[in-house]
Amino acid sequence: MKHFILIDDNRLDNLVNSKVIEKAGVSLSLKIYSSGIDALEEISEGSIQENTIIVVDVQMPMMTGFEFVEKLQELIPNISEKASIYFLSSSIHQDDTERAKELSSVKGFLHKPFTEAIAKLKQLEF
Repeated sequence: MKHFILIDDNRLDNLVNSKVIEKAGVSLSLKIYSSGIDALEEISEGSIQENTIIVVDVQMPMMTGFEFVEKLQELIPNISEKASIYFLSSSIHQDDTERAKELSSVKGFLHKPFTEAIAKLKQLEF
């Protein structure tokens, strides 16, 4: 069982994704944020737990998924010891894939709709 943090500016996506995680029965806890800024504020307070999977939308206003991960890695340099980060996107561009490789804590991409990633949920790496 894992702890999940979902970060997506689309409330409907957050609702669907949370239901998918709950239905899969793979989550000990689930926190949902509509922006990377809100998530960083709470994570900076030490609320991130061991064995956490962070799923963050790539394209969000105010702070993109990439900006979120960069700030998180600055805030918690050893974040990859506690959490695995996956980007969530409806379309993955080659530039995004290359940029993600530069972020050591990012394990990969999940595709929207999240329901297609349900089989992967039980296998996500730490």
